Amino acid sequence: MKGSRLSVADIRAGLQDLVASLDVASLELAEATRLLEEFSVVNKSSCAAMSLLALRLADCGVAKRSGERSDADWLAKKTGEAVGVCRSALETAKNLNSSPKTDGAFRKGVLSSKQANAISSAVVVSPTSEDLLLKMAEHQSLKDLQDQCDRIK
Repeated sequence: MKGSRLSVADIRAGLQDLVASLDVASLELAEATRLLEEFSVVNKSSCAAMSLLALRLADCGVAKRSGERSDADWLAKKTGEAVGVCRSALETAKNLNSSPKTDGAFRKGVLSSKQANAISSAVVVSPTSEDLLLKMAEHQSLKDLQDQCDRIK
């Protein structure tokens, strides 16, 4: 991470301190809403980083070296997530190579993991659909977006 001023460990420690001291009962509605939106973006960006790192580790063969059945099984043990969630994260990261705008939106925290997965898997089949699907993600429900992506595939 060239040029970054804070390490991931510094950000994690700061976030943990912030969450530990968060007195949600004292927050006004507007502040609670703002914080929810901010934490949502942080969560989405973190999911993007984890997906991309997981693919890098999978490409390096960590699951095989660890004796795990699959990359998704290895990742599930490392993260505490379900194997299916991990399989989806790895699939998303692979598909992002063909979906540069989706990759950027996911990294910035604009898209959730499920949105990024749906869009990137459709873009692999239909590269010209990326702009439309990203626009849909801004205004439509996840279900509507997934349905449209399924129609494209």
